[in-house]
Amino acid sequence: MQAKRLILVLGMHRSGTSAITRGLQAMGVSLGDRLLPPGGDNPTGYWEDRDVFQLNVDILDSIGATWDDLIPITLDRVEALKSTDFLPRAIDLLQHKFLTAELVGIKEPRLTKLLPFWIHVFRACNLQTDYIIAIRHPLSVAKSLAVRNALPPDRSYLLWLTHIIPSLSETQTARRVLVDYDRLMQTPNRELQRIANLLDLTLDPRQVQSYELFLDAALRHTLFTLNDLLLDTSCPSMVQEIYPLLLDSASTANDGDSAIKAHLPKWLQQYYTLATFLPLCDRSYNEQAALNQRLAFLSERCTTIDQALHQATAQIATFRQSLAATEERISFQDRALFDRDAQLSALRTIAADGRAVNASLDRSLSEREDQILSLQHALAAREDAIEDAAKALREREANIANLARGLQSAASQIDRLIEDTTEKDWHTNSLTQTISDRSDALAKCQQINNTLETTLSRMTASASWRFTAPFRVVKLLILRLLGDPHP
Repeated sequence: MQAKRLILVLGMHRSGTSAITRGLQAMGVSLGDRLLPPGGDNPTGYWEDRDVFQLNVDILDSIGATWDDLIPITLDRVEALKSTDFLPRAIDLLQHKFLTAELVGIKEPRLTKLLPFWIHVFRACNLQTDYIIAIRHPLSVAKSLAVRNALPPDRSYLLWLTHIIPSLSETQTARRVLVDYDRLMQTPNRELQRIANLLDLTLDPRQVQSYELFLDAALRHTLFTLNDLLLDTSCPSMVQEIYPLLLDSASTANDGDSAIKAHLPKWLQQYYTLATFLPLCDRSYNEQAALNQRLAFLSERCTTIDQALHQATAQIATFRQSLAATEERISFQDRALFDRDAQLSALRTIAADGRAVNASLDRSLSEREDQILSLQHALAAREDAIEDAAKALREREANIANLARGLQSAASQIDRLIEDTTEKDWHTNSLTQTISDRSDALAKCQQINNTLETTLSRMTASASWRFTAPFRVVKLLILRLLGDPHP
């Protein structure tokens, strides 16, 4: 039965391990479906398994280590980790990754630091493990870490060594291939084919085209030469010696591993000598980091104090302006108060005069009230008189109304008398006419005529005529009294 195969990507942080791991998909390598999402420092993706990442973080936390510690993981620590639940957790994790794939690729930079522990896991899972070691110009790594983590160059170079030397030492008996990140960016097709050839993998041309589109040259911010590394005084001579040989190995069509294996014992001896000083370097760096944090905190406090002082100065200036304005207002109010006092004194004088006038007016008012009281008494008496006069007037008007009704009745009687007289006059006129008619008959007889004239004279002087004369006069007066314009 063919063993399941694991392709493990090792390398220093910021060395192109993400780009290399993404290229494994063009060779049919499964990266799983639990990858970390892209981040600000790696916008095209980390291509890291989140479960492996979390387990590595937990392991480092358990031993009080971090990814940027220089101290290597010692054998006694590895043995201690094997006796914890981290070993069964790691075995179970890998077995789960191979449930759906026979060829799996894993990349997580902390694997390089924890590789002595993980080798026991690979053996326990009976995995055929091949390695890809990512190589990048140490100066580019230092520049990238300075931007991302504010690490000084000398520490970045030491970190580069503590990742490269153990990865070379732990994998010297396994199949491995070194890949230069800069060459991968320049000729991705050729580098992928080189990896496939050295690891006995099959390259899918269509996946290669997709991979070439994936690579973004703009994300490679630095490109240095070997001479740049030699001119960097902060770079250790050991790094200056190792990197050119790694670069040569990563540039050959075959494995190019013989020169590295020839130099590896010397490098290990130098590394072990250096490792005795690495705790001191870590302690010094941590102390320096703490001092830097303290300095940053104090600097921030100073900035805050400066800002507060600036604000206080501005507030003092504002207060002074406000004070000057307040003093000016007080001076103005003092002047206004002085003017107000003068006005108040004048008003008091006017008030005294006013009180004298008021007293005089009070006296006049009292006299006037007495006069009004007298007038009110007189008015009451007059109103009583008016009431009596009104009462008499009403009685007089009633008498006049009664008299008017009597006069109206008398007028009615006079009218009837006049009508009777008129009727009698009509009879008289009728008689006169009869007399006139008969005058012709009587003409012949003078005696009859004289008799008639005598009769007529008697009628004119008759008592009825004389009797009605006073009534006619009374009627005329009544009609005038009643206001008849045409009596």
